[in-house]
Amino acid sequence: MKKKALAGGIAAALLGSGLLWYSGIGPDQGIAGWETLNDSMENVIHKSNKSTDAVASSTETGIVTRTAPPTAPRTAPPTTPPTTPPASEGMVNVNTATVDELMELPGIGAAKAQAILDYRKSQGPFKGLTDLGKVKAIGPKMLEKLKPLVSF
Repeated sequence: MKKKALAGGIAAALLGSGLLWYSGIGPDQGIAGWETLNDSMENVIHKSNKSTDAVASSTETGIVTRTAPPTAPRTAPPTTPPTTPPASEGMVNVNTATVDELMELPGIGAAKAQAILDYRKSQGPFKGLTDLGKVKAIGPKMLEKLKPLVSF
């Protein structure tokens, strides 16, 4: 019985090692559509070879690195104070506008602008012109003037 088990174990080991050896024959295909790290690094090195002449090499590891030519330091673009962009160009979003921004609208002075802010604070964001019409001192004529100038 031991001889059969030993022979079966040896056969399984030979078969397994044969399969492993067979799987290593031929070019390494990898995963379809994927590029191996060595290939991508080779592309970077080739591109680098064309753009610079400075070469530093290490004979111990066989690694060759290239340094890029010096460039001017990059500066960040000038920053502007954060503002909420209007829904459409030239329109004032009544849900985010400040008193000063609301006062730029025709017929809206300090009192009406403050009334809009107070209503927005107590009732939540405006959903449309009908909600804006619920603000004290804004009537139907005022809504018609504001309609093309405001967004929500």
